[in-house]
Amino acid sequence: MSASGRANALGDADLVDGLKTGKVDLTAVQREELPLALQSLDIGEQEKLVARTAQLRAQMKDLAAQRNDYLGKKVQENSAAGESLDAELYGAIRSQAAKKSMRYSADGIRY
Repeated sequence: MSASGRANALGDADLVDGLKTGKVDLTAVQREELPLALQSLDIGEQEKLVARTAQLRAQMKDLAAQRNDYLGKKVQENSAAGESLDAELYGAIRSQAAKKSMRYSADGIRY
């Protein structure tokens, strides 16, 4: 998920991002306001779990990028890339969106 997508979905409620940006001080958060998984842990364990969550998010982002690259190459190898169903759908959506003055920042299909 992109940063803007995450912000739209979670608002200011994302603890991991809040700690990373310095907007949230874990020691200042009331125990009842923490996710249930963190409420029973001491501050050191909470920090470790939040750090592990951030690490896993970074790993997922990297794996998603690798997956996108791999699938993009496979589509190129196995079909006339411009004629694949994905390309046709993506082109149709971009064309329809342009008529509504909407633009996609991505240059191509993401898998």
